[in-house]
Amino acid sequence: MKDIDIDCDLTATLDVWKDARTERLEETLHRDFCAMGMEAGLYIHADKETYLRFARQMATQPPTGSEIDWIEAKGRVAAACLRENGPETRRTTILSLMRSDIGWRVVTATFSVEERATPTVAHRVPLQ
Repeated sequence: MKDIDIDCDLTATLDVWKDARTERLEETLHRDFCAMGMEAGLYIHADKETYLRFARQMATQPPTGSEIDWIEAKGRVAAACLRENGPETRRTTILSLMRSDIGWRVVTATFSVEERATPTVAHRVPLQ
């Protein structure tokens, strides 16, 4: 059954994140957007402008296979897991989103980049 809170605007916003092109990425970001995560053993914390510069640099590389693993939406908040499989790395990004009068905007992107040789363990804990 389709979750009634997952609407076309939310999936369209997430589709922009799946796309290798960055022309529309900025319009999906909340004004207070930040990204944080681990890559190559380093902790990274980036504001909106820094993240957009990074995304534009990454767009010059061959596209990766991106997919949305899951989406959870309740009212005006949502979370989604984006997985990107590159030739040597696997990136997992958890997006948190808020819906306002202008639509869904990504507030945070929390990510981890692992070498493809590192096994990924998927684990969900049910809430009671």
